[in-house]
Amino acid sequence: YIAYKIVAALSFLTEGDADHWATNYYDLHASAIQNDLLPWSKFLADLDKQFKDPREGDYARQALLAITMPNSQTALSFFIKVDELRTKADWLDRKHDRTLVELLQRRMNPDLVQAVAGAYEAKRQSNIQLANILEAAKTWTHEIAEAARADADVPISYLEYRRLCIEQDPYVRRHTGGTPAKAESLR
Repeated sequence: YIAYKIVAALSFLTEGDADHWATNYYDLHASAIQNDLLPWSKFLADLDKQFKDPREGDYARQALLAITMPNSQTALSFFIKVDELRTKADWLDRKHDRTLVELLQRRMNPDLVQAVAGAYEAKRQSNIQLANILEAAKTWTHEIAEAARADADVPISYLEYRRLCIEQDPYVRRHTGGTPAKAESLR
């Protein structure tokens, strides 16, 4: 099955350097391809190594640092673009979450940012109260309750921020009419 995918992919490389690379690649790996021994991931890595712009990650990081969410854009469509850039920039690890969330908070509709902060704080307080109740009821030990309370003090992750933005966006738009002028007049 993988052999067919590789051969099909190579068949699209029909012009110039791409055609030469595809021919040479098939010649070098013919036995592995024909016997279905060349993993698809290896083929894709080889293809990227040959043709992918090595500056793509740098360009994506620059675009991510400059991105803003126009008031006319929904949070869902905005985060589709952010996720694309985040992947290309290789900012998928949690170590980038705080930087990314702080950046987005400065580049998004302040009403949406405030709604997300409120929703996150409500969830955090609810988790702390639940830990207190379960500890008082002797359902949880003190150590488990402390761990749960400590988890509630962790800064918001990118994925949680994204989820809350997409969830809160329709309510904020309904309240503000989706325009900054109306949002400002409500303050």
